[in-house]
Amino acid sequence: VQLVKPDPTHTVLEITPDGIEFLENIDKQVVVVGVIGPFHSGKSYLLNQIMETTDGFRLGPTVDPETKGIWVREKPIDSDSKTILFLDTEGFFSKGVSELYDAKIFAVTTLLSSTLLYNSVKTIDQLALDNLELLARRAMLLSVRASIQRHDISNFLTFPDLTWVVEDFTSEIPEEIGNPTQGVQGLIRTHKRDDVSLRFNGKTVQAVTNVELSTIFPSIDCHTLFLPLAGKSQLRHLDQVPFADLNPEYKAELNDLKRKIIERSQVKKYGSVAMKGKELATLLQLLVQSVNKNGSFPAVPSVWEGFIRLQSEAAMTESIQMFKSSAESILVKQAPLSQVHFEKELKEAMKKSQTTLSQMLVGISGVGDLSDTLSKKIKDMSTDYLNSNLRYIDEFCQNHAKSARKSLKNELELVELPIIPSRLREISDTKLNEIQAKFQTDVEAYTESAQCNKQLSELKTTLGHEINSALTRNDHAAVRVIDAERKQGTAHHDNRIKDLALPVSPSVLQSQLKNSREKSISQLREHISSFLDEGQIKEAIYKFEKSLLLQESPVMLANNDKIEKEVHAVMDREFAAVLEQIAGNKELLPEAQLRAFVSKIEKEVTHSFNNRVATYASESPSYKAWFALLQSKLKEIFAEFETHNNAKIKDQITDVIAKALSGVRKGFREINIPIEVEALEREASIICARGVQSLQPTIDKFPERGSEIRRSFEEKLNPTVEELRQSNMKEMKEYCQGAWDATVRHLRPIYERSQIKYMFDLYAAEVLDKELSNKISSPSFRREVVNSYMKKEVAQTFP
Repeated sequence: VQLVKPDPTHTVLEITPDGIEFLENIDKQVVVVGVIGPFHSGKSYLLNQIMETTDGFRLGPTVDPETKGIWVREKPIDSDSKTILFLDTEGFFSKGVSELYDAKIFAVTTLLSSTLLYNSVKTIDQLALDNLELLARRAMLLSVRASIQRHDISNFLTFPDLTWVVEDFTSEIPEEIGNPTQGVQGLIRTHKRDDVSLRFNGKTVQAVTNVELSTIFPSIDCHTLFLPLAGKSQLRHLDQVPFADLNPEYKAELNDLKRKIIERSQVKKYGSVAMKGKELATLLQLLVQSVNKNGSFPAVPSVWEGFIRLQSEAAMTESIQMFKSSAESILVKQAPLSQVHFEKELKEAMKKSQTTLSQMLVGISGVGDLSDTLSKKIKDMSTDYLNSNLRYIDEFCQNHAKSARKSLKNELELVELPIIPSRLREISDTKLNEIQAKFQTDVEAYTESAQCNKQLSELKTTLGHEINSALTRNDHAAVRVIDAERKQGTAHHDNRIKDLALPVSPSVLQSQLKNSREKSISQLREHISSFLDEGQIKEAIYKFEKSLLLQESPVMLANNDKIEKEVHAVMDREFAAVLEQIAGNKELLPEAQLRAFVSKIEKEVTHSFNNRVATYASESPSYKAWFALLQSKLKEIFAEFETHNNAKIKDQITDVIAKALSGVRKGFREINIPIEVEALEREASIICARGVQSLQPTIDKFPERGSEIRRSFEEKLNPTVEELRQSNMKEMKEYCQGAWDATVRHLRPIYERSQIKYMFDLYAAEVLDKELSNKISSPSFRREVVNSYMKKEVAQTFP
């Protein structure tokens, strides 16, 4: 059933009564599937295949379009609650039809549909996108105007889901694109066009066209269909070929498309209201009325004008592209041309571009203006390309400078470090000269580049930095090796030191340490001579020897401590031996023997001490002090021994004297007193002589003490002799008691009469001497007795 038909001028759309009646008789909610696209793109055949019929929409075997206006199949696909209508439309770009008419067909079909199928053949290109977008924007404008006409701005007619069907698709989709839907969506995203200059109120403004199809249609899908048949004659009469005879791949893809349409298509709505046939008929009338109004769509150039414009744009684009290709083919970043050569090549490219423009616009007027425009654009582009080439030259020089530095760095890193600095310097200078010469050769064509000239002038300095860096790394490597060797040498030296048997004499220890030190130094020299010059070797050995000497210092101190401890231990043992020897002597020694005994021990101890410690202590600065300490200690011991010996001798002499005095006292007790004093003295003298005689063995043993013994004996003997005399006097007085009594009786009367004490005492002495003469014959002893009486008894009796 034809819904819309063109008027005789093929510029205005007319609604058919049969079509309106057909729609109004549908009492179910409607799903509308419309198909649009260029004429003879297979729209009618596609719908027939979807509806599995060959007598649906008519097909034309000629180049003239068969379908006019908009048609609906009178046998829709029904379900319980909805009806699916399929709209076939007149193809775009047919002979004698304006673009405005195409826009009207597109707008009515699009805004009437729930799902829109855009049919094309073989592929989707930029031109198809441009045409579809232009039509879609016009339809969007119509939607707004139609809603305003109904005073219902909030319910703009919504656009349907878009499915782009590409028939006769035989190409292979690249893996990076994915599926057809992803491919068309990517093409839409990357589709660009120039901004448009517009005049408003005398001013020019830039209209930026950045609205994509994806912002107009709710969803965009793409479905490809293989060739239904292979034969040319069969393709001319596809409507007569049964469905079963079609290409299996085509049928599978067609069934997949049909399934998507039935499953995904939604009931047509206006706002939130689901439409039935009557509402759809009303909407159709509104849309046709709107598109037929003057000014509904902006003016669109004619096809020829569009061709001229497109051809001019294509020629301009092709010419510019040719210039760009030529320029970019010589704009080589890795090995740029010199600026002079590049500029020359650009001029050749400009000539070729102008030639291309002229050839593509043969027979079209206005080529001169386009040529001027092209020249201006190419000139601007040339400036950019020249700047880019100069930048590439700069980058080339910079990269080569970096490469030169990296090359030198890599070459130097291959040198096994550490080595002798002068050898490294020699290697570095050789590499530097080679790399610098190569760099100069590589960039000599770019003398117009200030950057290259700068890099050339600075290269030696930057390469020098790399050499200095290598020398520094060599120094660090040398330090690491030296430190490792010093550590190992120090450890070996330390182990040899630990194996030394201490104490030893300082000279022996110094000799042993020197030998060990020289071994470590020799090993160090052997390992570092391959990468140090002689001056550095001497410095390293000097520092190493200094550290070894510091390492030896505690050993020297420990050896001295052990020597001192050993010396004191030997002293203690010698002193113990001396004390033991002295303790073993049980006899008392006279002075001469004592001196001989002490001298003998002192010589033995001194000799023994020297034998024991001289081998390791004689060189010590403290040796004399230790020897003096030994002698001092011996003197103390000997002095103590002498004191003890003398005390024992003294005790023995005291005992001998005491025994002699005891013998004398015993002899004195044996004298029968009182006796005459002469007899007493004689007896006492004999007894004392025997006492002295008893001291002689001791005096003989200790002759140096003879005088002392005798003197001590005499000092103790005199009181004894005096005591004997007093005892004899006392006994004599008792013996003469009667004479004393007679004398008292004789003197008493005289005493009473006597006036003078002195005269009385003289008379008393005479009377007493006379009375004692019968008792004592010795006049001297008698006088002594008289004197004794006078001093005591007479003085007491006659005061």
